Amino acid sequence: MKKIALFIFLLSIFSSCSIFKPSIMLRTGKNYTYAKVPENPQFQYKVANNDFISFKIFSNDGFKLIDLTNYSSSAGATANVRMEYLVEHDGIIKLPIIGKTKIAGLTIREAEQMLEEQYAEFYNKPFVMLNVTNRRVIVFAGTGGGASVINLTNNNTTLLEALALAGGISTGKA
Repeated sequence: MKKIALFIFLLSIFSSCSIFKPSIMLRTGKNYTYAKVPENPQFQYKVANNDFISFKIFSNDGFKLIDLTNYSSSAGATANVRMEYLVEHDGIIKLPIIGKTKIAGLTIREAEQMLEEQYAEFYNKPFVMLNVTNRRVIVFAGTGGGASVINLTNNNTTLLEALALAGGISTGKA
């Protein structure tokens, strides 16, 4: 009786400590057909409340932005301002010179066009480059309770890219 109990006890200890299928998450069958990634995703991010917006303003349709031969910073140089602003709870953002304007609900390109129109009163052919700076995900990489906050600089960041930026998945035992 003691031998049977000892055998069952040892069997349960050794079987519970082994991993039968490590890294099963990324395994696929030999004949697996992968889904096609769309070349031009239709999703366009819309500015939302509590977003932080960073933007640059250039005059003359951004001419100085691409004029690499002229490095002058004289008084006639392009206005190049980069700031970060909060879209408030009501969707309004307070910007220099033009004041308060509603930006929530617009895509990045729509917001750029709207700001170009509003800054046209003060700048000669303004060119606005807008970026949402607080888009991020939290990645729990596995055991140990460690997490990483990954800032999304690209609208089309995939899950595998986010995991790679976080340092991968832990291979430790659960």
